[in-house]
Amino acid sequence: MLNSAVEAVEFVYRSSPVSTQINIEASDAGKVVLLKNKSPKFCPITNIWIFNTVRSVRIRQKLPIWDEIIPYSPHGDERSAVVCQGSGLSFITFEGKGTREIHSIPTDWVTYNFLKVEDCRRFQKELYGRDLCLTVPVKEIYTGHGIRLTGYENVRIWEESLCSGFSRMHFMVPLMQQKGWKSHLEFDLGQAKAQGKRKDKLRLQPTNAVLAEDVGLLHHRQSSTTSLSSASSGSSSIVSIFRRLSGNNSYSPFLVDDITIVFPSETDLDRLLKAALNCRSDLQAKPEPSGLPNG
Repeated sequence: MLNSAVEAVEFVYRSSPVSTQINIEASDAGKVVLLKNKSPKFCPITNIWIFNTVRSVRIRQKLPIWDEIIPYSPHGDERSAVVCQGSGLSFITFEGKGTREIHSIPTDWVTYNFLKVEDCRRFQKELYGRDLCLTVPVKEIYTGHGIRLTGYENVRIWEESLCSGFSRMHFMVPLMQQKGWKSHLEFDLGQAKAQGKRKDKLRLQPTNAVLAEDVGLLHHRQSSTTSLSSASSGSSSIVSIFRRLSGNNSYSPFLVDDITIVFPSETDLDRLLKAALNCRSDLQAKPEPSGLPNG
């Protein structure tokens, strides 16, 4: 059970779908406690409790049991994590041996600001179920055809345990919100091929990086995409840059097989490249090749 100190907990509130969003502090300094389902065989995190240091009111964020919880990581901030799922916040008082809910606020954006980076990493690990090994800020990621996939985001590298007893390093970054796109770009970092590095840019060839699962939702979006080189500008459509995995013309996964990552600094680039090279070293003694070049 996680029990970590937070500097503050904030949430985004809007009174109606068309009203302006307001950022409100739900609690200042206190403790965050994660509670699991009581079932011995199935134990996801079901509740996040916030215990304020001074106030007697406690706050609870109830999470959906069957959904995968992937906290959002704000750009350049390793001490904060956002939980975008759940039914909102409940404000609760303890009376004798029972509790009483005195107020509830619907929200889908709750930010937990921790005092320590290690506590924030553990918080995300407990919710997502994988070890968070690295968080690196990026300015943008685009494909070899100039299609912009992300803006300012954090790339996270997770360690995923496999049934074989081995583990793999899982690359994850939120994608821009586009109709038909998945929420995240994900792939096995150890299987990616590094194609070149120049100052603050790193070019990778990922394996099985799926952008969208329904080709019917992938429309030509030339007006909403950004061409980043004269060679890639013009009539390129999103559909044209993906490979089909099967003969089904209606519902076929598409892959991103060439990306360029732009970092705020060369130091950030080197941190991610080092993680990729470490994946390669770890896999050399295993039956699966890493795909990363020597050097």
